[in-house]
Amino acid sequence: MDKKSKIKVYLSFFMRATIVAALIFGAFNGQWLIVFISVLSLVGMFLPAIIEKNFRIVLPAEMELAVMIFIYVALFLGNVRDYYERFWWWDHIMHTAAGVVLGLFGFMILYELYVRNNIKMSPSLLAFLAFTFALALGALWEIFEFAVDKSLGANLQKSNDDTMWDLIADSVGAASVSIAGYFYIKKGKRGEGFFGELLEKYLKSNKKTKA
Repeated sequence: MDKKSKIKVYLSFFMRATIVAALIFGAFNGQWLIVFISVLSLVGMFLPAIIEKNFRIVLPAEMELAVMIFIYVALFLGNVRDYYERFWWWDHIMHTAAGVVLGLFGFMILYELYVRNNIKMSPSLLAFLAFTFALALGALWEIFEFAVDKSLGANLQKSNDDTMWDLIADSVGAASVSIAGYFYIKKGKRGEGFFGELLEKYLKSNKKTKA
């Protein structure tokens, strides 16, 4: 097992263990919102594996670890440990990061189709579609928060202003990836820089999984 794999295993074990501990604590104390968020976080930790199994999309190790860490800090630390209340900037950082992660995910999928000539589009259209993909998922998350607030009496959506700022932060994160992706394609040098290396790892990881 290489160093990156060991780090991924140790971190994922630590995060899952703390989530399970919070779940048990919440169940014993009748704090059902904590139980719900803990279960949701735990399921989210397996999201890369779920994506791979159901959609035959293999994420690079760096992306997989980033997804797990994001879910942990956004869902678990944010809601169970009340970081959203303790740090005013936490919500903005998390939504910006969400835009980056979702934008990158959408861009990787479209970039694979673009490189392998499965779809024909301009770099600007590809970047725009990656941006709208991330923003659409961000909007769905806001709808989910609204549903949780109404059904469980939570306060995930503080106000309409908070929802709009969340979507703006999502847009900033998604736009940063889309713009970087656009200039990466226009430059025409595959595999260059961290962004390029990540895209090439994604292409290599999914080469044998596609029909």
